[in-house]
Amino acid sequence: MLTNPTTDKAKHTGIYDHLSACNTELSKINDALEEHLADEELEAEYVAAAEYNDQVVSVLAEIRCKIDGFGCVNSTAVTAPTTAATVLDTMTIIGPKLPNFDLQTFRGDIPEWSAFWEQFEQTVHLNNALSTMTKFFYLWHYLAGEAAAEIFGFPTSESCFVDAIKLLKGLFSDRNKIVQHHLSALRNLRHVKAGSVTSIY
Repeated sequence: MLTNPTTDKAKHTGIYDHLSACNTELSKINDALEEHLADEELEAEYVAAAEYNDQVVSVLAEIRCKIDGFGCVNSTAVTAPTTAATVLDTMTIIGPKLPNFDLQTFRGDIPEWSAFWEQFEQTVHLNNALSTMTKFFYLWHYLAGEAAAEIFGFPTSESCFVDAIKLLKGLFSDRNKIVQHHLSALRNLRHVKAGSVTSIY
């Protein structure tokens, strides 16, 4: 159906809403079952849930792109302008109910990367009590917007977690980009004229 250009927006929207509702219910069931699982079973449960979530995110993203694309169709095809970042902002990641760390969500704002990574590294990345897969879950949980879009589609595996961290560091901890951002911010400051200092208060 997703590849059929004649399928109307209403049908896509209906399917999207239905899948989203099912995903929400499955998440509730997953939470309810968790307390009945032994600790050694939680890891396997998380892996299965993470793999399922990859599929859900992919399908819902494709449907959402189709829905948004109906607003700019041409005579032969439907375009899908929605970015992965837009879709990821609305996705709910499912998985075992893990401790909720008090971390600020990182959306891709370069000046905020250093503070985010310092917190994430100390709380999650260097936490030996957490498996690599669980750390990947937390990484997904605390990313949004452009930052989440950069690792959209990464399989939930140990090697991909390492790759995701390297990619994010390369994109958001680049000193040149940080300097350029600060210089741009300085250039955009209001010019204060003599005798008008009080106008900025």
